[in-house]
Amino acid sequence: MTCMTRPDRVGSGRIFPQNPTRLDPSKLNRLLEDKIIDYHDSCNLIRSKFIGSGGSASVYVVNWKNTSTKYAIKRCVDDKEVYLTYLANSHENIIQFRGVTNIEDDEKYSLVLEYAEGGTLGKYLRDDTITSEWKNQLKFAKEITSAILWLHVDKGIVHGDIHPNNILIHKDTIKLADFGRSCQKELEYYNTEVWGVLPYVDPKMLEELVEPFPNINQVGQKLPYKLNEKSDIYSLGVLFWELTNRLPPFDGLGDDIITLKIINGLREKPVPNTNVKYIGLYQECWKHEPDERPHISKVNELWGSASVYVANWKNTSTKYAIKRRVDDKEFGFFVLELTSRLSPFDGFENDTIMLKILNGLREKPVSNTNVKFMRLSGKFEAKNRMNDHIFPK
Repeated sequence: MTCMTRPDRVGSGRIFPQNPTRLDPSKLNRLLEDKIIDYHDSCNLIRSKFIGSGGSASVYVVNWKNTSTKYAIKRCVDDKEVYLTYLANSHENIIQFRGVTNIEDDEKYSLVLEYAEGGTLGKYLRDDTITSEWKNQLKFAKEITSAILWLHVDKGIVHGDIHPNNILIHKDTIKLADFGRSCQKELEYYNTEVWGVLPYVDPKMLEELVEPFPNINQVGQKLPYKLNEKSDIYSLGVLFWELTNRLPPFDGLGDDIITLKIINGLREKPVPNTNVKYIGLYQECWKHEPDERPHISKVNELWGSASVYVANWKNTSTKYAIKRRVDDKEFGFFVLELTSRLSPFDGFENDTIMLKILNGLREKPVSNTNVKFMRLSGKFEAKNRMNDHIFPK
């Protein structure tokens, strides 16, 4: 919601007739009349402080009258943003939509939103007093992925402006925000204005700044590049890198140099000691050609297939490793546990266990175990369940 000081947003200033910036007013009016979207009287909202801006809209903290309840107000947004914010609601990793209001004499609606007390992810990453831990980076990456999966698969929405200052933190949980640049996938129009935080913008959009309309359709007509799901995937890859580096991509370079680097396929180098699977993932995401970037469901598979949980057997102190989406290959873990009588990697934290498994580490056989039994365990073990063409070694 708050734009970063550096890198700056870029805007081409080119808006095309086939790019509708407004929603049919009747659609929003029906939602308000049917009380599906709540309308709040601004007299009940007491402005507290200015906290930032999103695009051309200002964001304030307000208190509900005579209570300690806080909300964020994003002032003067288009009807389309109201509708998409409403549509994207009801996911724990997306900022919660509470309704709309009119501030003073504003003709446009203002959004009433959940207040994220932790501020932006950008602020969090730049805070030197916060220790950078892999388990937190991993948690945030998983939660951001979950939010994008919800938008793309469940709601048919392309966010279009993913970067650390459009991601908030509330009670140690990620909250994706700001749908001012978002669009619905099924609508046949080109969302063509080149706009966003520069290093996070799809390279194909940046090419428009250098060579307008580089795409040609079947009848030879030149077309602008259409914002799409793979644009979000590119941004996600850059974001995953920044979670490990904690500084903006290409920090200190001018916009023109950054643009040239990106459209020529240059990317930031991995931070030393970063998990190789994690590096492979974000490098797949930020590939230049959209068709080579993975679908969000493939990105999500990494977190789903590698999540290991430690659970206690009911009413006992006995521990077991619970792994989601178990298949016959993973049966080897169970076979091994029959001999050790302890859960695999007993005593380690969950994130440490996951890193060990991702890097091919396994428990050693118990001494004096029958050789055939050990072979059975090895036969079923899954040394690498990841899809190699998406997560290279």
